[in-house]
Amino acid sequence: MDSEALPSTMATQAILRIPPFWTHDPTLWFTHVEAQFYTQRILSDVTKFNHVVAALTHEVMAEVCDLIMSPPGSISYDYFKSELIRRTTDSQQKRLHQLLVEEELGDRKPSQLLRHMKLLMGENSLPPDILKQLFVNRLPSSIQMILAFLNDSTTIDELTKLWT
Repeated sequence: MDSEALPSTMATQAILRIPPFWTHDPTLWFTHVEAQFYTQRILSDVTKFNHVVAALTHEVMAEVCDLIMSPPGSISYDYFKSELIRRTTDSQQKRLHQLLVEEELGDRKPSQLLRHMKLLMGENSLPPDILKQLFVNRLPSSIQMILAFLNDSTTIDELTKLWT
């Protein structure tokens, strides 16, 4: 290793702050991490791979241990990324079940609930009136009563703006 390259590598490691892996949204986590790789000019697959592995919990590492234990440089960063996302992302069936049965407003704003419901849908789409009804059913009954007096042509996005 070139002795002049060592200080810049150490400086990059000091600035790079990769959060622990987000099991609830691996794709968004990679977007966040890769933005840091870009700003720090990290281009090497091996360096990216090592930074990502360092941010994984033991449970997540177990999901991709076969890839982590492979000889260095034998798998590309892009392949590792796609496999990690595939192996840790909830199945479409599980996300659909959460959307239809489990999802609640909780302490979120209605607009946050709607964004999360759309995230759960993934690449699938529902007719706007069905999504609107699912959304309205997740709101407190007092709000549902108020919404009952609104025009049926009010879009779901317009509804969320009423309470933001």
